[in-house]
Amino acid sequence: MCVSSITSVKSLCLSIILILTCCATGFLCSNAYAQSENTTIVRYVPLQGSELSFDAEQGQEIKIPVQVVLPPGYKIINLLSIVSPWPDGIYSTFSPQSIQNTSSGNTTLQIYVQPYVTPGNYTLDLVAQGWVNDTTGNEIMVNSEPPTPVSIKVLPRNGEISLTLGNMTDIKRMNYCYDNGCSGFTSIEKYQILLQSRINTTVSLSGPDVLPEKWIHFDPVQVNTGPESVESFMTIAGMVQSLTGINPISTKIFTVKAESQDGSTAQVYFPYENNFDVTVLHRIEPIKFTQPFETNINGNNSGVYAVVYDPGKNDSISVQLSVAGLEYNDQIIPLPSSIDMKIKKTSFLLNSSQIYYIPVIVRTSNAVVGNHYVVINETIGDKQFLSTLPFYVMPNICTGGPGMCQVQSTPEFPFAIPILLVSITLLIIFYRIRFVK
Repeated sequence: MCVSSITSVKSLCLSIILILTCCATGFLCSNAYAQSENTTIVRYVPLQGSELSFDAEQGQEIKIPVQVVLPPGYKIINLLSIVSPWPDGIYSTFSPQSIQNTSSGNTTLQIYVQPYVTPGNYTLDLVAQGWVNDTTGNEIMVNSEPPTPVSIKVLPRNGEISLTLGNMTDIKRMNYCYDNGCSGFTSIEKYQILLQSRINTTVSLSGPDVLPEKWIHFDPVQVNTGPESVESFMTIAGMVQSLTGINPISTKIFTVKAESQDGSTAQVYFPYENNFDVTVLHRIEPIKFTQPFETNINGNNSGVYAVVYDPGKNDSISVQLSVAGLEYNDQIIPLPSSIDMKIKKTSFLLNSSQIYYIPVIVRTSNAVVGNHYVVINETIGDKQFLSTLPFYVMPNICTGGPGMCQVQSTPEFPFAIPILLVSITLLIIFYRIRFVK
């Protein structure tokens, strides 16, 4: 009878220890998160036609509107749509890539076929990653569930002109130092471009879908070509070709387009990763200080802003910058004593097609937590402008470099430590009972 009672107590202790440990680690006492396995929760359905099967010529870009479909009663919390894998020379992205808080959503699948891709049949997989709510409100993690296949048949193309993206011919880095140390990044990359035509003609180069905050420059922008190939050079800034390979989540694409006098075209596609924003001035206009950075209540940090003057001719303009004050209630007030901002070089000359970097340093002393907007007075050529530079003062203590300071999150299971202590106590009791005869 005594042995039976001891055995029952030991079993009870073990059960309580198991339950409390699971609570502490979030497996039983937290909201249950289910992961989809071998079940199709997310499907991609074309808005036109019934199948995701398409023909594309070499060098062609196709855009396919699709709907993200869930089972009845399900709702998207946050879903990221990616295409994986990317066959060599076939790039694919979604726009938009992320969808939140809806029962279904529309996006566009963009497929880019390089001119050198071998004609034939290829298959892409459309994959959803993220979280959805089921019909009972439970959160379900969607991760690499059975994908939606896309079939592409690549057809040969015989165009009047051909365009080939050659090797990188030059790369330059920018290094700068401030109170917390030194930092560096890729400034520009330069690539060879080869052009050829069946007949003698003049071909113009462009980057029609390059984002406004990125810079692309062709030298020369027009070439006379024929059966023998002729070269030009493309310089880019604010973006870099990934050295670690294609990443379906972060890699973006821009188009390099060649067009002849008679309207014949050819294009190639350049996969890149974001690097920094660039103000591209085609005329006398203000420099944009739109990219924000973070600092602490007491500390210092810096931001670097890039500008290039690209008027399409050989020219230069003078630039003078100064800190006018702080924007407050639609007025400009002097900087408070808690904020000190310095522009490292306030006067310089912008030569055409030469990128220039403007380091800005902020020091804070018991600064007010939140967003701040410093007003910059700009004299560009013979014109004056006012622009704002945003930065955020963080409440937590951080001594890391730019981009390393993050707001600390609240622990997901605040009672984990007390529960674990109770578990340990019960475990001690269990072992004491074990030796009771």
